[in-house]
Amino acid sequence: TMASTSSPQASSSSSSSGSSIDYSVLLVPQLKAACKARGLKVSGTKRDLIDRLEGREIPSSTGRKRTHGDDGGSSSSSGVDLSWAGEVDKADMDTINLSKLRKELAKNVKEFHKMVDEDWHDGWEEQGEALTGYLDEFAVVFKAIYTVAVVKGVGFQYCSEVLVVLADFLDQLASVPARGNDDTVSMYEVEVDRTREGKTESLLGPDAYLSTMWGLIVTSAMAHGAPQNVIDAIMMDMTSFHDYGEYDDFESSDPVLRPHVSKFNELLANTSAPYRALPSRKKQYKEKRVIDRRFSGPKHRRTRDYDP
Repeated sequence: TMASTSSPQASSSSSSSGSSIDYSVLLVPQLKAACKARGLKVSGTKRDLIDRLEGREIPSSTGRKRTHGDDGGSSSSSGVDLSWAGEVDKADMDTINLSKLRKELAKNVKEFHKMVDEDWHDGWEEQGEALTGYLDEFAVVFKAIYTVAVVKGVGFQYCSEVLVVLADFLDQLASVPARGNDDTVSMYEVEVDRTREGKTESLLGPDAYLSTMWGLIVTSAMAHGAPQNVIDAIMMDMTSFHDYGEYDDFESSDPVLRPHVSKFNELLANTSAPYRALPSRKKQYKEKRVIDRRFSGPKHRRTRDYDP
């Protein structure tokens, strides 16, 4: 078991509730998940959510308004610190823009569901091409994440949140019962450009490429002295979506990351690590309804000849 690294940030939750979790470092979606797990309201600002988790609920009559400082300075709507954004290229920031990604991926899920519902049986080839098109964009996003979190050494939580959005997108796609959906996704290779190690790595399936990207983010965060509570928050993101006990240890020949690889693997294997007490980010999606329009549904939308 690893000794916990002390954080330079004050842990407000430990003083008020005896918890070792520093809620101030969590993102808004993480805080909402924690509130939901405890049966608490999930509305309000980041400060409101923290207060509820620490037992300091604000009466609604106070009418607290959101202020710039509620998210700890310059931040996104998820409560992610963006004070580092000026250090990276605009093109990379645009590629991993969370608001833009969420909208685009939600549009893709809706488009894919409609495509499958219109021709579940015979449209499998077109649907497979659509899935491949969605996954092609992952390599572009991964390259931007690598540049920001590894090369520049900033934006670790933000980049982790991007991976959460991508992992959730894959879960939503999996809820659409397309023919060959699982095989297309699980057998898709994504290239991860690990420039500082002088290689481009082809990784097969979401478990491989998402776990590799999270490993790169965490070891870079360690290398750049990120506080342990930030690392814990990212580790919770990772383990929300995958059972890492099934995978080989993370490896890196990067001279900056390599000294921290063993520490990362030990933290990943530690089932009693503090981050494992944090609520899972993974959502459960019901299988979406589609119709086999060869034989069912309105006759004018069927894909087989019929007697009117």
